[in-house]
Amino acid sequence: MKVTLNIPALFPVFNEIGTDDINQLKLGSLRKILSCSSSKPVRNVPYESWLYAQFTGSVLPVGQIPVASLTAILDGLVDTESKKSTGYWMRADPVYLYPDTHSLILQDPDRLNLQHDEIERIRNTIAPLLEEYDTVLHTPHPGRWYLRVENNAPDLSCTPLYEALMKPVNKYLPQGKDFRRWHTLFNEIQMVLATLDMNLWRQERQQPPVNSLWFWGNGQLPSLRPVNYDCCRGDSDLLKSLCLHSNSCYSPIDDELDGGLAMSGHHNHYLVVYESLMRARQLNDPELWLPALQDCEDRVIAPLVRQLRGREIKELSLISDSGLQFNCSRNDIRSFWRRVQSASEYLLR
Repeated sequence: MKVTLNIPALFPVFNEIGTDDINQLKLGSLRKILSCSSSKPVRNVPYESWLYAQFTGSVLPVGQIPVASLTAILDGLVDTESKKSTGYWMRADPVYLYPDTHSLILQDPDRLNLQHDEIERIRNTIAPLLEEYDTVLHTPHPGRWYLRVENNAPDLSCTPLYEALMKPVNKYLPQGKDFRRWHTLFNEIQMVLATLDMNLWRQERQQPPVNSLWFWGNGQLPSLRPVNYDCCRGDSDLLKSLCLHSNSCYSPIDDELDGGLAMSGHHNHYLVVYESLMRARQLNDPELWLPALQDCEDRVIAPLVRQLRGREIKELSLISDSGLQFNCSRNDIRSFWRRVQSASEYLLR
């Protein structure tokens, strides 16, 4: 069995994180993998572009990946039996734009914790604004909202929500031939939500208000190529959506990977994805990155190393955003003569 493991943001970009911060973690399995592996240069593309290409064969800029049409499958808006006629989808996720000194800053939407009645109130309030745009707001998930454009799909280039987090929003608004019209809608939604009584109640309870929607991930379902993996595991909505679209085997990383991989020896090639380190980078929060790295070690890397040593796995390929791919075989992992350096020597190069 072969395993390809992709851990975006494995190598830290935070100046605040130093040698002592990393070395105080228990990362024996990660150190073992990196010390026993051979490495080779690989094309350094954003993680989302790499993942999308595994299923489609196309390496697109992150902003051009049609995330909305894919996660619409995940949220039950697209019937997997009739995917060919799904039309044009756009994410319109609820967000809180915090007024800073000179601009509005996009805050972490996970803090909103919207309730069903609040979602209904927002949707009913915004509905009249959307009639002119020949679209309807769908809210199947508290954090994933959608617009389906029935006719005349807009010419827009949008920034993914996670790329604009904690940044001034004016630099990341949609561009393209139809940008003026959608900027107008963006502003109108803010004005309507600013006076919504529900938002006033939320502020009284010291909860962030919902004062805008973020448009992104627009497009139609992509065509697929044959997938190289027999089964996929991960903590990724995009991965799960691509698996549903391609009818590929998928399971989440809920527990340790022991058992799930070991009992599935009929699968020849697994793809495992662990995204949680990316969130710390997106929020520019080094205090999130360190515990996420330890969690990755405990739940993902250590079980895979045990299976390498136990010979359930023949080869493990580790990919991240370093421009290198690390390849470790079950014979390599048993090489006791290799010097195992501290984790910081590998991660802070």
